[in-house]
Parts: sequence; C-alpha cells; structure tokens
Amino acid sequence: MKIGFAGGTDAVGSLGMMVESTDNRLLFDYGLTPAKPPKYPMKVPPIDSLFITHSHLDHVGMSPYVCGEYGSTIWGSEVTLEVGMVLLHDSLKISKFEGWSIPYDIHDVRRFSEESTIIRYGDKAHLGPFNIKAYDAGHIPGSTMYMIQENEGKKVLFTGDI
Repeated sequence: MKIGFAGGTDAVGSLGMMVESTDNRLLFDYGLTPAKPPKYPMKVPPIDSLFITHSHLDHVGMSPYVCGEYGSTIWGSEVTLEVGMVLLHDSLKISKFEGWSIPYDIHDVRRFSEESTIIRYGDKAHLGPFNIKAYDAGHIPGSTMYMIQENEGKKVLFTGDI
C-alpha cells in the first residue's frame, strides 16, 4: 500500500489522499479551497474510485474533475452525495459570477451524480486488493470515515475532519 497526498497536508483545504497498489488507485476526498481566487489541489493521475468523507468544499469541491477526466466511481453517504451536488452547482455559479475559472463544468457535475454510489455505515467495498469499510465520523450529517485494509493486513483509517 502506497499513500500520497494531492493537497491538505500543510494547510486547511484542497484535501486529497491517494492510496495505491500495483493495479488499483483510490482517492479519498478531493477538495478545493474557496478563496479569491480558489485554490486547487495537485492534479491526480487516473484513479479507479473516489471516496468522499463529507460535503464541505475542501473535501468534495474537485470531485467532478475526476469524473470528467477519468470516469471514476464516487462513493459517499447518501446525505454527502446529495448535499455535495448542491455545493458543486453553487460553485459553478459563484465562479462564473466572480469571474474565476474552475477546472470542471456542468457536464462533469452531472457525471458526478451518475457515477455516485451510496455507501452506508458498516458497508464494505472490495476494490482490487483493498477492502474499505465505512464508519460514522460524527462531524456533520452523513460524514463518513473509511478503514482501508489491504489484503495482506495493512490498515489505514481516513477520517476527513476529526
């Protein structure tokens, strides 16, 4: 299991953590920092799936980019995915109103909705060598933390904002 960060390591915002094996690449959160101008995380290579912890822009704000660029599956709680859609539509409107470019468009936001998969607390997702289990994070409604376990037993808990 190899872990890397696309953002969020030295400041609040633009969070993104990548977990890789030889044949599978997962991303946990991919946000933007709402500022003037907005700040974005590093571009990530193609990923298989994106797991979102909760619906704050610094965690979900760049998720349409990976949908449009790579067709990645998005995982999150029902509340997170629904509120995330509202925030993403709002981000497009605000960026247009304020004259800032944003690296995705309405088609990518629609694809976010189409590629979304609901994961409930206690559910497990099996992706390549990884088993991911969802837990209640208790941060905001729908917030989820993910236990990532590789087949050989290594574990990482990604919490989002705990």
